[in-house]
Amino acid sequence: MTQPGPPRHRGLFWSAIVLALAALVGGSAFAYVTYAATAGPDGAVKGYFAALARADAPAALGFGNLPGGPTQLLTSSVLRAQRNVAPIRHVEIVSTDESGDTASVDVRYVLDFAGASRQVSEEVQVVRQNGSWRLARTAATTQLRLQQAGDRATIMGGRVPDGDLLIFPGAVPITFDSPYLRLSPATSSVILDAQPQTQLAVQVTEAGRSAVRTAVETALRACLAGSKTADPRCPLPTSRAVPGSLNATVTAAGVRRAAVIKLAQSASGVVAISGTIKLVGRYSVLDFENQPVAKNGTVSVPLTATTHPTDPITIDWAGGT
Repeated sequence: MTQPGPPRHRGLFWSAIVLALAALVGGSAFAYVTYAATAGPDGAVKGYFAALARADAPAALGFGNLPGGPTQLLTSSVLRAQRNVAPIRHVEIVSTDESGDTASVDVRYVLDFAGASRQVSEEVQVVRQNGSWRLARTAATTQLRLQQAGDRATIMGGRVPDGDLLIFPGAVPITFDSPYLRLSPATSSVILDAQPQTQLAVQVTEAGRSAVRTAVETALRACLAGSKTADPRCPLPTSRAVPGSLNATVTAAGVRRAAVIKLAQSASGVVAISGTIKLVGRYSVLDFENQPVAKNGTVSVPLTATTHPTDPITIDWAGGT
């Protein structure tokens, strides 16, 4: 009599066992590789900056110790905002100085600001705790101090805090209520070992400069029409020139060459305009008997004015406020 063969489900059972063992071995290997990649003081620093680069706040905080202080900025959404301003790229360990249970790791990376990449170097302190290397601190403690336009600035939708705060290394995600303002890339980042105060400079964007130049050109055209109704504060070639008497032609290229546009030291974001523009035209001056005398030819006209970074741009001659 023919004996029945083994049940088919027995083969499936052993196949499942083999697959489970393979998954276990593979998972263990992956875990080991992950651990090996972050083992040692240099590995801990690499893992930390890799977490920052992918905007994973819990993972970044897991690589070390958290200092005391406000933690509202230590989130993945803030890291994403920092990454939108300037992603962290090309993280490189330069050197590691290990002594007992402490180590100092020199790391270098690039903050990729739009059109202005900036290389950052810093020294990260690492300690060994319970057999594992951990960063001595996983966030910077500092105060953010805006040199200009503080009243127009927000961070993650709220006002920039006045006191100490904790923030991850990288770009400072401060935004403004005007598209014509931004933080200067040269001063708009923090490192782990930040100073007690981080001074942040603000600058006029290229779009803002273009809008201000256009407004200056328009205002100058009104000033240079030779009209008695011209703004009495319009720029004049000399202090004895008769207001409204200057008649000349201005070009966009001339304004672009002459106008120097900078942000003033003002919490409201006042934009200062300076420079000297050369024009060919005619005007009248008062002689010593206060009688008008006609003049013509090339004249140098000072540009001194202010405005605010809001539409419509309005030029206020002679620095009036």
